[in-house]
Amino acid sequence: MNFKQLSYFQDIVRTGSFTEAAEENFISQSAMSQQMKSLEEELGVTLFERKNRGFHLTRAGKFFYQKSQRLLEDYNGLVADTQVLTGTQPVSMRIGLLWGMTESVLPQILAEFKERFPSVQLEIMVGSHEEIGTALRQQKLDMTISDQRKAFSGNYANICLTSFPLYIRVGHTHPLSQSKSVQMKDLQVYPALLLAVKGQEKIESDYYRDNLGFQSEFNFAYSPEEAALQLMVSTAYFPFEKMTTKGNFKPLLRISSFAESATDRARLFSFLSFGACSSLHRRFFRNC
Repeated sequence: MNFKQLSYFQDIVRTGSFTEAAEENFISQSAMSQQMKSLEEELGVTLFERKNRGFHLTRAGKFFYQKSQRLLEDYNGLVADTQVLTGTQPVSMRIGLLWGMTESVLPQILAEFKERFPSVQLEIMVGSHEEIGTALRQQKLDMTISDQRKAFSGNYANICLTSFPLYIRVGHTHPLSQSKSVQMKDLQVYPALLLAVKGQEKIESDYYRDNLGFQSEFNFAYSPEEAALQLMVSTAYFPFEKMTTKGNFKPLLRISSFAESATDRARLFSFLSFGACSSLHRRFFRNC
């Protein structure tokens, strides 16, 4: 058994296809099948139940998948850490950021990271929760930084980085535009405007209602530009986490009912593949 075989096995399960996994690794489908046959013979178990053109994992296959995933990611993390510490080879870290975080303190943090670890090549992807989450599952990203929309997955290291008070942004003619702070009850008569991807509206509204306590009617915008235009011509408000220490966000209203309670603050998480969850990341990011 070798790590290449473990990687092939993971790719087959992830893609659901021997053929697709073979194409990704630039080998023939027959060569991929032979690698898996050799793996099964060495383990002395059957990993796949093959039927027609498809397959499903046996009980042993599911167990081996879970354990080998952590082993392979730990191995990749070990290689990456060693290369960074010795400076023998540039290492790339692929990070997914949620929309709006480019206006936060994160650019400054990433710049400090680059200064501290100049040999690490940072690749940044900005997108919605669904977009960066999908990229993480497809192993196109090593980590994402966002708030929590779904239950934590045991397939990743889920690290709380910090928490932020909630604010709202409104248009200049909004009835609340002159208020310095508002209570949640003040917002119920106005619609909340949420940024969403088409098809993901329910996930967004459930999060703001069930996790953060907003009880308003929800409207949706599908780009930051559309959200800005809607705020200019309506009585909607745009809730968000203030993650910046600089900049002019007038009119900016702090929701005092949240600001007064640390447990109700919006929390920012890092979701990392176990291979990326190395001592390098733990030294740089501080848990809550």
